[in-house]
Amino acid sequence: MKKGIINIFFILLSFYCGILWCKFEYNDICLDMGGGENPGSYEICVIEK
Repeated sequence: MKKGIINIFFILLSFYCGILWCKFEYNDICLDMGGGENPGSYEICVIEK
């Protein structure tokens, strides 16, 4: 029983770390494209010409 709870904890921790990593990668892509997290108050990364 204790081993199962520990396994579930590590599965949830891995999932959460994956979400954080995807968020970091998304923000990094926006910065590489010349924008920011919300350039120009847009919901997503958008570059105006």
